[in-house]
Amino acid sequence: MGPIAFAFRGRFARRRRSWIGLGLLLGIGFGIAFSTLAAARHTASAYRRIVEHAEAPDATSGYTQPTDEVESQLAGIDGVESLRSLVGFTGFVEGVDPSYNRVLFGPWGNYFPVELPKLRDGRLPDAMKREEVFVNEYFADHAGVAVGDQIRVSLYLIDADDYHTETMTVTGIGKIPRELVADETSGFGLIVLSSTVVRELNSGAAYRSTGFSLAPGIDPQNDLYPQLRDRGLELNETLAQDIDRVQTAERPLLALLTTFGLVVLIGSAIGTFQVVTRGTVAWRADDRTLQVLGLSPRQVIAVRVAGAMVTALTAALTAVVVMIVASPVAPVGPLHASDPVVGIHLDLAVLAAGIATILVIATATSVLANIRSPTTGTRPRGRPRPVTMFNSRPTAMAGLSFANPSGGQSPGRKWSSIAFAVAAVALTAGVVAVGSSARALVNEPKRYGFDWDLVVLNAFDDQRPEALRSILGDDPDVAAATGFTANIYAINSDFVAPGFAITEVKGTLQPTLIAGREVRAANEVVLGRETLRSIGADIGDQITIEELTLSGASSAAATVRIVGTVTFPPVSQTGNDQPRLGDGILLTAEARQTLGVDPNDPEWTAIRLADGVRPDAFIAAHPDGIPSRGGAPTEWFDSAAPAEIRELRVVLGVFVGAATVSFAIALAIVLYALLAQVRSSRRDMAVLRAIGFTRGQLSSVVAWQSLPLTLASSVIGIPIGIWVGRQQYAGFARRLGVIEGASTPPLLMLGLVLGVLLALGLSVGVAMIMVRRTQPSIILRSP
Repeated sequence: MGPIAFAFRGRFARRRRSWIGLGLLLGIGFGIAFSTLAAARHTASAYRRIVEHAEAPDATSGYTQPTDEVESQLAGIDGVESLRSLVGFTGFVEGVDPSYNRVLFGPWGNYFPVELPKLRDGRLPDAMKREEVFVNEYFADHAGVAVGDQIRVSLYLIDADDYHTETMTVTGIGKIPRELVADETSGFGLIVLSSTVVRELNSGAAYRSTGFSLAPGIDPQNDLYPQLRDRGLELNETLAQDIDRVQTAERPLLALLTTFGLVVLIGSAIGTFQVVTRGTVAWRADDRTLQVLGLSPRQVIAVRVAGAMVTALTAALTAVVVMIVASPVAPVGPLHASDPVVGIHLDLAVLAAGIATILVIATATSVLANIRSPTTGTRPRGRPRPVTMFNSRPTAMAGLSFANPSGGQSPGRKWSSIAFAVAAVALTAGVVAVGSSARALVNEPKRYGFDWDLVVLNAFDDQRPEALRSILGDDPDVAAATGFTANIYAINSDFVAPGFAITEVKGTLQPTLIAGREVRAANEVVLGRETLRSIGADIGDQITIEELTLSGASSAAATVRIVGTVTFPPVSQTGNDQPRLGDGILLTAEARQTLGVDPNDPEWTAIRLADGVRPDAFIAAHPDGIPSRGGAPTEWFDSAAPAEIRELRVVLGVFVGAATVSFAIALAIVLYALLAQVRSSRRDMAVLRAIGFTRGQLSSVVAWQSLPLTLASSVIGIPIGIWVGRQQYAGFARRLGVIEGASTPPLLMLGLVLGVLLALGLSVGVAMIMVRRTQPSIILRSP
């Protein structure tokens, strides 16, 4: 047996329980960190797996011509492996609020017309059986429909200018992938009819579309669109756009999961550094003995590294177990139930990087601690140190003398203990600051642009301004109301952005202002923060705007001045691009008229109610809603949360977990630092006990000895952590395009301070218990 193995075996026999126990504790922390990072990666890739499993079409083209004629034109397109066409109608289900069944369509052939749903109950209908229908969860939940129920469906036939009604049976209820991550206002009731009904009533359909499954390597934009254009067809939607939409909406959730994982990882790394450093210090006397016996410095380092590897490998194995146990939780959020890859799995990339991190930290700490030679400070004699001069009590003088980081043996260890404790407390404070701000964002719609009480929407239709003014203008329950019309605009001729033109109904309402002022005149606009950044402009600059038609033609250009930035609430009008969060442009209806375009009435209206008026009472008082030009039903919303905020709401509990875990890590690090501090002065404590100090006085010495670390942790760590957390949240909010002001309520911060002080007090109490058990005879006899 070599000398290194012999020395290591002796140390392992003496300290194996301590090494393995510390490794288990550190491994739990690393496991939580790696599991969270792996969950973020698994969540980010989940939607792509879901749509592939659901056989979603790669691209879609809508048209008005008869389906059989279009399919004959599409037969010769290169790169298309298969087609799925659908035929859509306007209509309603008897006895159900029309706003709950916006979408009614069926397949042209014997297939499900869109991506396959995740079934909650029942089965997919037989496309060739006339009486069978599928409905989505949104419709079933709002209409109170279950599998096996019969519904009477009325379809409006354009060619006959009449309704066709028949009874159908619900065979399945589920949710299609595009519903999983969506804005609050984009919820829709879906009824999928049979191919038999579709073919019989095809001539009276309201719209038609075809989905394309493309061969590998075929790009929808570069390869498919030119062929469609040559046949007079448009490319309406691609699978890549849908995936990008979901991934964009998931960014806040993924950012917070990643932040949580990194916080726990940093805390665990700090704990590992402390454990390995303290272990290295504890073996210094033994290391000198090994060198006297003939081991070289490199061999001594190898023995130390071998000891650290026991703790590191135990931590790594524990982290793997934690990752395996936690893996079924991913993906996090609404995608979980539809992901085809759930259950136990391991992210090998995160696992490999994580294990490498643990081993590198342990190895580097062992080597660096050995290189840094111990220093023995020369204690001044005959006068007290400056840190103890303000108090002449023996316990205070002794405790502060032991704690003084600038004197005694190895002052670097004392400074590092204080620094690590401050960092641990700062991590906790930062997590609390970010968590409270995120909760405020979710719970306060004004922060994401919904700066009113209600939105009234007529899907696929326009609201007449005169009807809005007659209903809302003289209503004392309405404090203000403004109509919004969506269009597409070219800014400076080359940047395209969705926009709103506002029509004043009563007073003035605009989305939440971030900077500058609201738009007031026909030569003024406000932009979303991301749009402002994309065009490289600032508030006060002049830009040109043009309105674009669906065919791409542009109106006359107008020069306008940017007077502010806002955050737009997403209010969905299916089929139209809408401003949302940081993307968009807002102008007045008068400004739009200067572009020489045809009038376009509002599609939805924002309402601010008078003080004391409840939204539900106001809605109940207007059962007929708002009349529209096409007779579309009215939908009311008392919030308009974007998909990003709805995703964030799902994981608010992560903030509680993050705060709890970071608090536990901070407590462990502070406790370990205090115990190490007390352990380093155990011989001095034994001397004090031998010369007559009581156990109570020794406890008082520990309290004074803990004072610098406690003060630094609370006075420095908490403010720094809150400041860093607020800055992190501000950056997150800027990228999202919402109000960036962090929310740190005084009561919450007071609770944080009290919690930290309680943790510090608990740590001091444990250290006092340890020192009260001091046995001078044993300690003073030991070398």
